[in-house]
Amino acid sequence: PETTSNVQVQKADSDEKQAGDAVQAGEGDLGTGKEAVTVENQNQAETHQNNDSVSQSEPEAQQNVPESQQEEPEAAWPEYFEPGRYEGVPNEVYHAANGISSTQVKDARVSLMYFNARHVEKTIVKERSPVLDMGNLVHVLALQPENLEAEFSVEPEIPEGAFTTTATLREFIDAHNASLPALLSADDIKALLEEYNATLPSQMPLGASVDETYASYEQLPEEFQRIENGTKHTATAMKACIKEYN
Repeated sequence: PETTSNVQVQKADSDEKQAGDAVQAGEGDLGTGKEAVTVENQNQAETHQNNDSVSQSEPEAQQNVPESQQEEPEAAWPEYFEPGRYEGVPNEVYHAANGISSTQVKDARVSLMYFNARHVEKTIVKERSPVLDMGNLVHVLALQPENLEAEFSVEPEIPEGAFTTTATLREFIDAHNASLPALLSADDIKALLEEYNATLPSQMPLGASVDETYASYEQLPEEFQRIENGTKHTATAMKACIKEYN
């Protein structure tokens, strides 16, 4: 209540002061008229200055953005977690932090020696079962999906039409062989060889004597008659040329 009354009194005082200024200005008008013009010019100048100050203060107000609208910095997690409750801890920070899991707590409640042998000395081999494997799989899928390929062997998806058994592979081979042309028999191969050999020039006999060998040598094409003229034509040299031709 006191604050309200003070405001009202100050407002009334300011109104009285403005009224007094107006009366004095009016009295000046009744005199020469020069003072009234001066007062109006001063009022216009003050109004113009006030407008400039308002326009200059607007960019400053726009620049002063509240801190609550700015991006909040990322939370810094301690390197060593003291006992307490922590919420919103990222997965990588959670698994890298100090502490023990619920399984370790249960083992410690059974016996501290059992806890030491299983989790510290690791002399007790960890038991595996389909149930535990499924639990670990669900845990990794929910909390550590990036470790799925490292901790589990994921069976690849078999494409459609792939050979998965010996029977399917044999079926494909049989179908491919059936599409090939039929194989030639031994008689067909022999007949083709004889037909081809008939197109070749007949071989020259080596001859039982030197004269027969010389006769066969004379029938050879010139490129196979390699014995120089004027030299002795031995049976061995002539037979070598005949064999080369044959």
